[in-house]
Amino acid sequence: NSRRVVRVLEEHVEERLTVAEVARLCSMSESAIKKTFTRYAGIGMMAYFNQMKMRRAARLMEEGMSVRQAAASTVFKRTTGAAPRIYMARREHT
Repeated sequence: NSRRVVRVLEEHVEERLTVAEVARLCSMSESAIKKTFTRYAGIGMMAYFNQMKMRRAARLMEEGMSVRQAAASTVFKRTTGAAPRIYMARREHT
């Protein structure tokens, strides 16, 4: 169950998810997902999710993106459903 939760968080790292939404995506109750995740990770699920987002932003900046570009990338993906590079690649093939 914990691996499924982590996978869902990774798949939705650029989105704003609530505990209820993650629980629904994992077919679990909110209380079960909180208990399971805290036991697995030692921290709350949303704290883990925020750390995941920060690591992703740091990685983007290490790859040469400016802070503004990293933030824009997150907003872009949240709006279009794809990171800028993937979005452009899809457009080139249509």
